[in-house]
Amino acid sequence: MRPEIEKIARDFTEDIRKLYGKKLISLFLYGSAAGEDYIPGKSDINLLVVLEEINVGDLDLYLKIKKKWERKKVVTPLFLTEDYIRRSLDVFPIEFLDLKEKHVTLYGRDLLAELTIDPANLRLQIESEIKGKLLRLRQSYMELEGKPEKVKKLLDIALSSLTPAFRNLLRLVGEEVPLSKPEILEKIAKRFGLDSDLFSRWWKLKTGEMKASTAEIRKLFGEVHEEIEKLMDIVDGLKV
Repeated sequence: MRPEIEKIARDFTEDIRKLYGKKLISLFLYGSAAGEDYIPGKSDINLLVVLEEINVGDLDLYLKIKKKWERKKVVTPLFLTEDYIRRSLDVFPIEFLDLKEKHVTLYGRDLLAELTIDPANLRLQIESEIKGKLLRLRQSYMELEGKPEKVKKLLDIALSSLTPAFRNLLRLVGEEVPLSKPEILEKIAKRFGLDSDLFSRWWKLKTGEMKASTAEIRKLFGEVHEEIEKLMDIVDGLKV
């Protein structure tokens, strides 16, 4: 954890303990701030608060300190109960597996480390995510009338939204998940026989490392659409 994050985490923990006292079970830092891809001043700081129970009064309590922490890039935390977590693993396996794999315990029991995700549920959500994003990609392309500058932004959004599914697909098939997004894309392509050069160009277009003409953006969109469709079919037939 970066030194500036350590101070924010320490001070935030103190505020949360004062607000919730014995109702507080655990407090976690997760997301980029808990890993290597945190960008100071740009990345949000994500936290998960686990309480014994949650009512509207508990939410109102946090409003007392919300603006103070927003100034330090702390977004409104997730407020969950242990029971909600336990009963939602089948519905949100991707989200909870991401939390399990990338978090820092700031207070209380590390209940995220105790989570067990059913591979069948994980495969189903990955399939749902990829199919849903593919549909959205098609629909948005038509809504945007294929305009290159807007299609470029659409490709950027699609890459960001598909990355969690890619990361968890690697976990599902027993592959070690790289820390960086470019490496995740490269590994997904190689593991499932997709076009690794295309995935590299997709990433470089998003980060600005590569410039593309109108014709190149249209071509790239078509290639991305084709590769995501291939991956969708692979995941659909995957046995776990």
